[in-house]
Amino acid sequence: MRLLCVATLSLPLRYLPAACLVMMASLPCWAARDVYKYQDDQGHWVFTAIKPQVVFEVEHERVAEPEISPVRVLHKVITGKNQAEVVAVNNYGMPVTVKLAFTELTNTKTSMSLPEAFALAPNSRQTLFTIFPEQPGQWRFQYQYSFTPGKLDPEFYADYAYQVPFNLPQPAYISQGFNGNFTHSEPHSQYAIDVPLPEGTEVVAARDGIVVEVVENNSGAATADFAKTKANVVRIAHADGTMTVYAHLKTFSAKVRVGQQVKRGEPIALSGNTGFSTGPHLHFAVQINQQYELVAVPFLLQINGAVVEPKPGLKIAPQG
Repeated sequence: MRLLCVATLSLPLRYLPAACLVMMASLPCWAARDVYKYQDDQGHWVFTAIKPQVVFEVEHERVAEPEISPVRVLHKVITGKNQAEVVAVNNYGMPVTVKLAFTELTNTKTSMSLPEAFALAPNSRQTLFTIFPEQPGQWRFQYQYSFTPGKLDPEFYADYAYQVPFNLPQPAYISQGFNGNFTHSEPHSQYAIDVPLPEGTEVVAARDGIVVEVVENNSGAATADFAKTKANVVRIAHADGTMTVYAHLKTFSAKVRVGQQVKRGEPIALSGNTGFSTGPHLHFAVQINQQYELVAVPFLLQINGAVVEPKPGLKIAPQG
């Protein structure tokens, strides 16, 4: 989960009014969202993102809306001074690390040598450094940045036994486990499991934590590259720096919101078949921020009182 953005600023030293500023920033990404319009029994117009289960006529449109990153790096000119502050905003309810590099520095210097990365506290706004001209005249800078959720290289509890992340009264088995050849070969998914489930199965939190990401507006599944970023997901951050990821969820089925505290076993969504998928299933992983990259780590499951390592073919439901 990384983001790359570029911003540039050009400011004449001799002119301070805001009208003299020339700013260029990358345009926001846009996402499509379905909107349904109909009249209820009282004749009122209703607009909703969830397809209504009604027999009367419903208008349907797909509209574009900007996707705003939860972590952003901005720059602002300080009023009355020929300098600018570079500020980072973290809207996640967990720490993140931000890597920033300049692609251009013309007649410009910074108030400090840049570290390898900046650590941002949860839900914070932080001034990173100040930038200003070296000599009178035009000055210009351009930078790019990326971020990784989670505390850097956390000392996490590797022996924690996670609850099976769904409730199902019938048998369920792991179809793809750690280092699976199909889709579990990359660092972010190397230690993940896939469990085929009937669509609409209740998905629950595998551990106490805080919800830091909810994506639920994607629909449909495919095995083409474009589908790799189209899964519906809930991400929960835990006290030891780990994060659990629940993916391929049913469209608009989330029962939690960002910032919400959840308990182990609490319902968070319904299973589905969205994104890069060959059929209805739940993808579950435990991840950490390891050297500025989201990586999956091995984990244990608690199944009917026993602590086991999840493997393909393992029966993990029903419980009790």
